[in-house]
Amino acid sequence: MALTDYAMVAEEGGGVGVIIFYDDPRTNWELDYIELYDISGDLLVVSWIDRFGVYQVAIDRALMNKDHPAVDGVLVLITGGTKL
Repeated sequence: MALTDYAMVAEEGGGVGVIIFYDDPRTNWELDYIELYDISGDLLVVSWIDRFGVYQVAIDRALMNKDHPAVDGVLVLITGGTKL
């Protein structure tokens, strides 16, 4: 994977983070893998296109708690990806 770009992102509610974009030169896609970190450096979300061309996402499980979102360092796979 080759790092292709990164950007600071800000949510309307005040959350700030860094999104990092990667390319796998062995694929036809320009963007194969994305990581989202909070400003403290905690990994929040990973997104990628798998070898079958299906879009996948994994998110820190504590962020899925709508009432008390947090970070606990355990990523869970969100199923139901779409073939691109």
